[in-house]
Amino acid sequence: MASSDHNSDNEKQDEPQGSSFESTLLTGKKLGLVFMAFMLGYSLVALDQTIISTALPTIASKFQAVSDLSWIASAYFLPQATFMLFFGALLRVLPPKGVLLVSISIFELGSVFCAVAPSVDFLIFGRAVAGLGGAGLWVTVITVMARMTTLEQRPIFMGLVGSFYAVSSVVGPLVGGAFTDHVSWRQVVRFKVVVIMRLTPMFPDVDVADINLPIGALAIVAILFLLPNFPPPMVITTGFWQRIKNLDWIGTILSLAMVVSLLLPLQWGGNEKPWNAPEVIALLVLFIVLLVAFIVFEIKYGSNAVFPSKVLFRRNMIGAVIATAILHSAGLSSLQLLSATITVGAIITKFGHPRPFLVAGPAIACIGFGLLFTVHQDTNAGKIAGFQILVGLGLGFAIQNTLVIAQTEFASEQDLVPQATSMITFIQLIGSAIGLAVFGAVFAGQIRSKLNSSGLPREVIQAVLGDIKIISSLPTEQQNIVIPAYIDAVDHVFLVGIAAGALASLGACLIRRSRNVKDVGKIRNVEPVEMVAP
Repeated sequence: MASSDHNSDNEKQDEPQGSSFESTLLTGKKLGLVFMAFMLGYSLVALDQTIISTALPTIASKFQAVSDLSWIASAYFLPQATFMLFFGALLRVLPPKGVLLVSISIFELGSVFCAVAPSVDFLIFGRAVAGLGGAGLWVTVITVMARMTTLEQRPIFMGLVGSFYAVSSVVGPLVGGAFTDHVSWRQVVRFKVVVIMRLTPMFPDVDVADINLPIGALAIVAILFLLPNFPPPMVITTGFWQRIKNLDWIGTILSLAMVVSLLLPLQWGGNEKPWNAPEVIALLVLFIVLLVAFIVFEIKYGSNAVFPSKVLFRRNMIGAVIATAILHSAGLSSLQLLSATITVGAIITKFGHPRPFLVAGPAIACIGFGLLFTVHQDTNAGKIAGFQILVGLGLGFAIQNTLVIAQTEFASEQDLVPQATSMITFIQLIGSAIGLAVFGAVFAGQIRSKLNSSGLPREVIQAVLGDIKIISSLPTEQQNIVIPAYIDAVDHVFLVGIAAGALASLGACLIRRSRNVKDVGKIRNVEPVEMVAP
């Protein structure tokens, strides 16, 4: 066991675990039960990203805080994105079972704060607490799956994870709308999923007690009794507080500031403020400065960094990061992803090669975006649905496989798997935020330009930009101007989608022809890389 350069007992170095990783594999019924418990917790994250959306107008009206709408949404996303990297570093030195249970508990505590919030400020605080728990939950679930399954099993499990996420993303707004309309907006944040749902007008005597079984509590109980107490991937020779002290706190603070300085202008630009507003430009410049500072610091910090250079600066990881960012920026067609993620996961589990799907999937999505570009006012709904399914299939072929690539890359260095996993999940969220901003900016710019040059009365233009439903009530001659303008604006979005798909395929080409995961999965020993106290 290596000792530190400082002759102090509390500054000893921790080393990676060795072949003891064999004992963490689960099989049979226990593997299935633990996986289902994980999915209960994982669906919390997906639901909370979407369930609040349909309740936002009601919440704003209740608190008379329309100006704070954006903060209610972003308060969850900001800590979730930021602390994913932190949890990746934390999972190297702490048992994952404890981290997972604490993460779910933090998430549920945030949900309780939201449910009883007496003011919009307290609601925003509750959303931030839930986002912090969501970050730990997301990263820990994916990381522990790498501990309890073999690499050859992992693609099918990742496909199932993708399908759970897709279903939760679709169910979220529906459940949120039902609770808001028939019970109370507070039930949206109090209960993320319900097992008994009597929310239709057929059952006007609905009682909250009849419709709840919070999946967070169920997930905690299931994980508490079913998940083995895996050791962390480092052999621990330091005390708990020394391990916490050795974490990359400066990198975490820099990443928080960096994410905030990026996401706020992306949220404001073209919506609350113009893109050339001083605040938007200043924050984007600040983001670039912080990004440079973050990268320099992380390179100097070494293997304990939240964004370690030894994880990122590998060809396969660079390709996976590029593909992840662009795939998630292209948007997720949740229902269309369902069958694709499971099917591809099963194929990779059978044959062992994820790279072809990462290259081919975005190319298929390009074809789908290209076909959507041909849509016009008279195109029938069946064709449009088919084109959308093609986009969803293409994205579904690739969307989960970047995690498989990352975990395959570090099959012989299991102590780095948590950080590789958190890096990919972090890029997933950032890519989604950037994609929404880019697609939104392209659409908004095009539709405003078309309508402003159309000769329509200004009040009609403002009404149409404010609510698309207004179009159906316009006179026919105005509809014949507005509808083609909307189609043209959407066409430009599809052009961006085509470019994104092409770039994702090129990024995936950077990934070397990966070894068969069935062969790599047999490697369980860990290289003797030491964790040095800074």
